[in-house]
Amino acid sequence: MINHVLQQNCFVEEVEDGIFTTIESTKRRHEYDDKAKQYDALIGANFYNRIMWGNKLSDYKEFCKEALSSRTEGYVLDAGCGSLVFTGDVYAQYKARPLVLLDRSIGMLQRAKFRLETLNGKIPENITLVQGDILALPFKEGVFETVQSFGMLHIFEDTRAFVQALLKMKSESGTLFFTSLVGNNWVGRNYLKMLMGAGEVAKLYTSASLKIELSKMATDIAEKTIGNMAYFSCCL
Repeated sequence: MINHVLQQNCFVEEVEDGIFTTIESTKRRHEYDDKAKQYDALIGANFYNRIMWGNKLSDYKEFCKEALSSRTEGYVLDAGCGSLVFTGDVYAQYKARPLVLLDRSIGMLQRAKFRLETLNGKIPENITLVQGDILALPFKEGVFETVQSFGMLHIFEDTRAFVQALLKMKSESGTLFFTSLVGNNWVGRNYLKMLMGAGEVAKLYTSASLKIELSKMATDIAEKTIGNMAYFSCCL
């Protein structure tokens, strides 16, 4: 499946069973390779999400299901899939379309692989795990009917570059779905400021200010907000 979506002459190597990379060997290491387990323990905790972001874990899963059900055919790209801490059980059960799950960290992809194997017995045949860079995606433009990226936008300084990179991946009729942490209340704003100080977050938006920013580069924007998490879908 991977060769159908990659750019022509794109470098690709299978680094272990079920995980491919499009990054040169000397540049594959990432800071999250050694943080994946700790990331899972914190980010995947229900109490953390309820207190800090005002969301249930089921809220994230339902939005993922909404994105997957937006089309009945065509490839799906999850850009910045992480360890699948929120989406693993959804993806393990989903068989309708081919899924390409991309992350910059091999450590995260290994956690994702382990999660899928635990849930499904093996990596589902319709899923491919790929190491790659969101801002330099190795895929053909317009090859995905659905592009999704959950909890990633707020870590990029250049919001426009992030969104446009993903919009280029979707087909003319396709849709981009993504979520972003936002500071809609005192708890969210102050915690995001702390994360910015630690270098974990690059931008602090509210839902309203993020929608204004998106309107400069996309159309047909649909948005809903739960607590300090904004859920968006949009087209070109």
